[in-house]
Amino acid sequence: MNEQVLGHFLRYKRTTATLNEFDITPTSRRRTPGLTRDEVAALAHVSSDWYTRIEQGRAKSQVSREVLLALCQALRLSNAETHYVFHLAGQLPPALATTAKDLTDLLMAQLPRPAYVLGAHFQIEQTNPSYARLYQFTPAVTALENNLIWRLFHQRAWRQLFQDWDQVVATQVARFRQVYSQDAAAVDLYQVFQAVQTDPAFQKPWQRLTVADLTPQRLLLNSQWGNLYLVETPLIVPTTQQIVMIQTPGDAATATRLARINGRDGAQSNRPS
Repeated sequence: MNEQVLGHFLRYKRTTATLNEFDITPTSRRRTPGLTRDEVAALAHVSSDWYTRIEQGRAKSQVSREVLLALCQALRLSNAETHYVFHLAGQLPPALATTAKDLTDLLMAQLPRPAYVLGAHFQIEQTNPSYARLYQFTPAVTALENNLIWRLFHQRAWRQLFQDWDQVVATQVARFRQVYSQDAAAVDLYQVFQAVQTDPAFQKPWQRLTVADLTPQRLLLNSQWGNLYLVETPLIVPTTQQIVMIQTPGDAATATRLARINGRDGAQSNRPS
């Protein structure tokens, strides 16, 4: 742990803190610029002695992650500053939180490319207009009917939509087996299995005992706007284990058709070209 540099940085942030941001009214009696050590310790719920030892570089043992995070929050450090503090202390920085709005903004930024958010158990949680339009996706009332594996076998239009239907099914069933093996007690996964297990299209790849992780997948679609060649790429959100699935055009013709589906400005179009 780089004790001296860590202590110097914490002291600098403490003494340069703007008191009004901490609901503290500056008075003529205050001798210390910014916050006092006692005030930081109280905000972080640690003892004044322990905080003083950290700031003066006298913390002989490693400072815990909990204390580091509490100090960063008490001093209202930015994400970059928090990561800096953790690196100085030789600790792994906390992962940045991802909000639903962050994911919505990311999906909308992909237009006209179809994109959606997939939960850890294949539940479709968000989509952008391009995905909803192309795949005729309307959120269902039940969690089961929002599951990608369930829809694959119950949304009959998808069987005509995918040119490579058998390959898509084989890949998704192999992925499903992998996830199911990791959480065999999950009620929602068992419900999905019950809902699809009698379908011959499910049983054929299921009996092969193949497993697969989420990797980029090529998709060939027979859409009402023409044939589409898409490459679906998964991006995992570390803090929530959600997966952002982005479908990029694999050729120029597909790129042109995607733009027409949504309108060249990214807005939805209700008429196929």
